[in-house]
Amino acid sequence: MDPTWGLLAKAQDDSETIEEAIERLIQAHDDDATAHLEAGQSLTSHRANTIIDHIAHSILRDKLKYDRYTIDEHFNSLDAWDKVGDNLIFGGGLWISTSGVINNYSEMMLLPHEGINDYDHLALNAYVETLLKTGSTTNQIIYIGILIPETSGVGFKIINDKVYTHYVDTELEEQNVEVVGISPINWHRFKIDASVDANVRLYIDEVLVATIAKANIEISESYFTYYIQATTAVIRSIYAMSLHYDEDFQSA
Repeated sequence: MDPTWGLLAKAQDDSETIEEAIERLIQAHDDDATAHLEAGQSLTSHRANTIIDHIAHSILRDKLKYDRYTIDEHFNSLDAWDKVGDNLIFGGGLWISTSGVINNYSEMMLLPHEGINDYDHLALNAYVETLLKTGSTTNQIIYIGILIPETSGVGFKIINDKVYTHYVDTELEEQNVEVVGISPINWHRFKIDASVDANVRLYIDEVLVATIAKANIEISESYFTYYIQATTAVIRSIYAMSLHYDEDFQSA
């Protein structure tokens, strides 16, 4: 800025200089707690990003908030799981298989320990995600989620080569809606997010595929369940890599 120009009064009837007026307006903007928060402006757009990018290793542990009951499962051991049927861990992954008997099933379920957290995980704003694929696309029924198969809860159901959003309603009826374009034999990230409000949101590969009111879902005691059943005399399997689960601590 030309220093002489900045020293000029901004108006004949106002002695404030142009430079002083600019400094005053900049300071007022800096002091405005609502600056850049309108739709489309920088702070609102930054907060709305699915991924907030920062320089690698720039977030220190003392900046993180540890106020949730958290399970990070990399399948180094299966001791914490209730198990039925065949299962095997491999290099941080999990393999669950049926036998060659018709209607045989295998199941792995994480259940709360008495006194840790209540059974109503949706009321505790649960959040869970896992990476999973099937070994086949025929003669199989699969359930994954915060659920007990055919009984309660919410998550996903796979029948042969079709993937469905799934929940059991308070009348104990299954509600399944097909998600078109998802081949279960490929790796997909399945996510259940009940942490935002009174709804549960289901995602596949970070795409929202269903929104379900918590009040419509029959409460399930399971933190998370993997279940596979062969509908004919064949061997069927699923593979999982990593499971993250967190929810609020029970208040009492």
